[in-house]
Amino acid sequence: MAAAKDTLISYPPRIQLAQVPTPLQALTRLQQHRGGPLIWLKRDDMTGGPLTGNKVRKLEFLFARAKQESCEAVITCGGIQSNHCRATALVAAQLGFDCHLILRGKPDDTMPAQGNELLDKLAGASISYCEPREYFSSLEYKFAAQVEAYKQQGKRAMVI
Repeated sequence: MAAAKDTLISYPPRIQLAQVPTPLQALTRLQQHRGGPLIWLKRDDMTGGPLTGNKVRKLEFLFARAKQESCEAVITCGGIQSNHCRATALVAAQLGFDCHLILRGKPDDTMPAQGNELLDKLAGASISYCEPREYFSSLEYKFAAQVEAYKQQGKRAMVI
């Protein structure tokens, strides 16, 4: 029966990144406090380890598509402390992709990078910053310009 199912459903390409299966956790204290049935919590926050969390699930499909399309770089955007950008930069480094992040906000030049912005840099991502008031109106242009910059380097890029 599995063979018939596989011929009827076309699954998208996927790169296995998630650490699965994730555990189930019994919420015994909640049951003791509120009464009623025991509730179980699926710990999907543990799929990608401490650095990527559940963001890794969507990246399994996005990076598989990037590979399928012969891309060597990915471009994405988010806030200056974006978890999505951090996870994308880390997975890109793990899989050998170049990564460019367009971050909303300005870095504090009086202090070294911190948090996710620091992890983005440690993962090797190139970063450009965008003023919050211009972010949404200029994003399409910034994506196109970065795709073109990679093209000039002989690299194909995918916007995530």
